[in-house]
Amino acid sequence: MTRIAVVTGAGSGIGRAICLSLGATGIFVNATDVSKEGLEETVNLASSAGSSCTAALMDVTDSD
Repeated sequence: MTRIAVVTGAGSGIGRAICLSLGATGIFVNATDVSKEGLEETVNLASSAGSSCTAALMDVTDSD
C-alpha cells in the first residue's frame, strides 16, 4: 500500500522539514506552498535524499 501525505507550507521551515522527514520514511509527499522557488528547493532536497516528492503551487487560505 502506498502512503501519501500532503504538506502545506512546504517551501521552507517546518513544512520543508516535515516533507523531508516523511519522505525519508518512504511516504510519497505532495508539497504545497505559495513560493515556487521554495517548493523547487524542497523537491530538489527530497529527490537528492532519494524521496518521492511532487510540488503544487497553491494558497490553501484562498477558497477560490
